[in-house]
Amino acid sequence: MQRELGTVEVLVNNAAVVWPLGPTSLIDPADWAAAMAINVIGPVTLTRALLPGMLERGWGRIVNVSSGIAAYPAAMIGGNAYAATKAALEAHTLNLAAELAGSGVTVNASAPERSTPPCRPGSASQPPEKSAPRCTRASRERSNRAR
Repeated sequence: MQRELGTVEVLVNNAAVVWPLGPTSLIDPADWAAAMAINVIGPVTLTRALLPGMLERGWGRIVNVSSGIAAYPAAMIGGNAYAATKAALEAHTLNLAAELAGSGVTVNASAPERSTPPCRPGSASQPPEKSAPRCTRASRERSNRAR
């Protein structure tokens, strides 16, 4: 792969599927396996292919795009497979980061939803202009339910 791409210094693993969705008792295990292959095995495979070059150069950045569902799996009822794959990706990220400590190659997970400022307490009763940035009615309701 490195011969095809040349020197790769930054890898962003951002491909994922959100399916299968529905009650766990009705989800085909083959669909779970396919989601796991795309959401976890895919990033591991790409990382493994490019990591040797990063280690040889003593520098590289790997970013695995996760989701807020890894921290709050109950927020997406019926998304058990997706929640499990994102949690697995974050566990892989943390373990690999520890493994590579001091090598010059860093590994991080980014969850776009977690980088949005949280809603302030009580913001569901406040008009949007007084709420935190990007604080939608739905996110204010979720924030208030979580308390």
